[in-house]
Amino acid sequence: MWKRITLFLIIAVTLIPIITSEENSIIEPEVLENLEENPDVPVIIELQTPKTSIEGIDLEHFSGNEYTARVNEEELQELVNDPNVLNIKEDEVFHILLTDSVPLINASTIQARQSGSTNITGIGQSICVIDTGINASHAAFAGRIVAQKCFCAVSNQGSGGCCPGGITENNTATDDQGHGTHVAGITAGNGGSVLGVAPGASLVIVKVADSSGDALFSDITSAVNWCASNSSLYNISVITMSLGGGSYSAACDSSYSSLSSEITTAINKNISVVAASGNSGSTTTMASPACIANVISVSSTTKADAISSFSNRNALTDLFAPGSSITSASYTGSTTSSSGTSMSAPHVAGVIALMQQYKTLVEGRNLTVSEVNTTLATNGTSINDQSGSGRTFIRVDTRKAIGAIDTIFPQVINPNTTQSTLFVYNNITFQANLTDVNREQIWVEGNWSGAVVNYTMSRQTGDLYNFTIGNNSFSAGQVFQWRIHGNDTHNNENTSSWYTATILTGAPRITLNGPSDRTNTNNLSVTFNQTPIDDVSGNFNCSLYINSIRNQTKTTSNNTLTEYRLNLSEGTTLWNVACTDSDNLIGNSSLYTLIFDLTKPLFNAEGYSTVVELGNNQSYSINITETYINYANFSYLNTNYTLTNSSTNFSREWTTILNGTQNFTTYILDRAGNLNMSTANFTVNDTISGPRIINTLYSTSIAEGSTMNVTTWIVNGLPISSALINVNGTNISMGNNTQYNFTYNFTVSGCGSSSFKIFSNDTTNTGITNTSSYTITSCCGDSSCGSGETCSSCATDCGVCSSGSSGGSGGGGGGGGGGGGSSSSDSTRANAPSLEIAQAQRSVTETIKQASPTEPIKISITSPDIAVSTI
Repeated sequence: MWKRITLFLIIAVTLIPIITSEENSIIEPEVLENLEENPDVPVIIELQTPKTSIEGIDLEHFSGNEYTARVNEEELQELVNDPNVLNIKEDEVFHILLTDSVPLINASTIQARQSGSTNITGIGQSICVIDTGINASHAAFAGRIVAQKCFCAVSNQGSGGCCPGGITENNTATDDQGHGTHVAGITAGNGGSVLGVAPGASLVIVKVADSSGDALFSDITSAVNWCASNSSLYNISVITMSLGGGSYSAACDSSYSSLSSEITTAINKNISVVAASGNSGSTTTMASPACIANVISVSSTTKADAISSFSNRNALTDLFAPGSSITSASYTGSTTSSSGTSMSAPHVAGVIALMQQYKTLVEGRNLTVSEVNTTLATNGTSINDQSGSGRTFIRVDTRKAIGAIDTIFPQVINPNTTQSTLFVYNNITFQANLTDVNREQIWVEGNWSGAVVNYTMSRQTGDLYNFTIGNNSFSAGQVFQWRIHGNDTHNNENTSSWYTATILTGAPRITLNGPSDRTNTNNLSVTFNQTPIDDVSGNFNCSLYINSIRNQTKTTSNNTLTEYRLNLSEGTTLWNVACTDSDNLIGNSSLYTLIFDLTKPLFNAEGYSTVVELGNNQSYSINITETYINYANFSYLNTNYTLTNSSTNFSREWTTILNGTQNFTTYILDRAGNLNMSTANFTVNDTISGPRIINTLYSTSIAEGSTMNVTTWIVNGLPISSALINVNGTNISMGNNTQYNFTYNFTVSGCGSSSFKIFSNDTTNTGITNTSSYTITSCCGDSSCGSGETCSSCATDCGVCSSGSSGGSGGGGGGGGGGGGSSSSDSTRANAPSLEIAQAQRSVTETIKQASPTEPIKISITSPDIAVSTI
């Protein structure tokens, strides 16, 4: 009778529960949802009184009064019926992906390491996967499959074999089950979101199992024989088998002598053989062929380095590797997740490929199977199974394994300082290359601080490292020794020779005193000044360089101002100074720029209105061509203003306040002192009868007892005969600062809304009236108990004083902001006190200065914004 081996698979059975969350509030909905798709589910049970079992259901203590168990529908009903059960919730499953499992075994760390320019990814090694075949068109295996073979006399498709075409042997290994594709992705996938343990390794695929996962031992034996026979052709370094059958507590070679013999042949050809231990959850037995003596048997751990519940393990177990919920390539495309020791074995096979590539690339030889076995078994992460098999096992660790086979000492290459000459005012940077795939650390040792100290160097690019000490770590004339050490993960250490560092006083430090950098000048003769400073005595030879050409040299002493005078041509000049001291050390100054400019600024396209109505705005614009402009000023009515600009266009807008012919002048000055100017005029007409109030400033909200400051501007072609303000029914003449600017101050009283009026007539008795409203705050009766009010002084706002209340005092209130308020105007003949004031806008007060064509014009702004220019 033929013996069959079945792939380790987990089969789900659909279950439709009777229990509903509405009927049982102690059950969380996720538990019932999972039972619809699974025969049993993991749950967390909260108990009122601790127990170890309920109706035959074994409980495992989790935390506090919470216990875990795996239950089916019938067992869940038993829990619901038990009054000691307070709550049943899902024991949520967290899936581990290849992106988790590969880093967990430190394979990704090794993949990033290089020998020369070659990464340790399994390049040059082949892994023989004996399984259900492979989806060769999957992106994870593009260009990676070097050979396919099929030995499959068993079939679930009727007569014949399970090889493509229904035959028992073929050179194509198409996967019709999915298990083999998934395993191949774990060990050496590289593409389509799959990155396996050895993504640079080649794949040799041998199909032995049908779409049900069944395989004959005779076919498996043939597969091992074929891989061993072709090992030289494809450089096969490891065979991995995620299949098995039977249950064995000791070595099973006698039961499978032919397969054992072929495995021995493979090992004699220096091919490691890896097999999954089985998924029965046994702590005393394992499946075949993992039970064969020369096979590396692999069991499964979780992401948390706990032993997977399904994993077989006993005294024959060699290694553990991640096997719970591993996402890898799917034979239908994309990816899928599976669990089992089937997923663990290819992790180990990939690690072996990385180890063999490293040893071949770095040391020029292959590891023996014995070296591989010993290294993996003694260099990993300990997994405690005292509560299960009573043993402690090793979970594979790629970094530790490759570190253990490293016998090459790291090489410290090109130890030096970035500065060939060490000066007292410079920092010193030590650097070196450390060449070793497993380099761990590099450090510099030195006695620059007196005692010998060690500092870790930082990686820059590739294998270059450096470390910098500041110039406060040593002194002029000091001599110290230093060297560089490097080691690797196997603690192989190498050290450079000792080097001597001598700290020199240094070259002269040169200060350029003038002209300042980026100075503009129109002086035909320019004087350049510099001062050299050095710690040595004696004279310096200092040369002035103009546009990189030495112009003149002078001999000077330490810390002495030196001058160079010369004539320049118009344009930009680059200049610097270089000095040589008595130690023949050369110091160079910074490079400065000097702009020699004799050309006046150019302007054109002046724009303005030649005739403007009194009280209306005039706009002026001009286009200026000048790279180094200092200012562009505008002089009007004996006052200077700065023109605003957008790029080369400059402009100003203002309100006309005097009629007749108005002259103005534009001044353009560049940074070199070259001045250009233009004078023009325009006419201001007054065709509107009577005065006009063009702006009024006052506070729209003000505290009772505060001073109201009122300022108004009134324009008219005829003289203003009167400007009055009516406050609380009294007409008062406003003081005039100019013929168009009038002011008056008064103390506000009362509470709530109030107003004042301004009215003005000209000599023909034509007038205008304006009323402005404001609000008086911080007063008794405004419904707010403000500062300075108490229950004694204002019960209306603060309430009636309680018995014994003293009604303490407080501070005074403040005035309101400028502008605004309710206002209206009437341009007909004005009769006091019916005048009203137009709505006020904030304005400015400008310090007036006599226009001058040779002096830069500044403006002093004493008000924060400009609504109308009062010029």
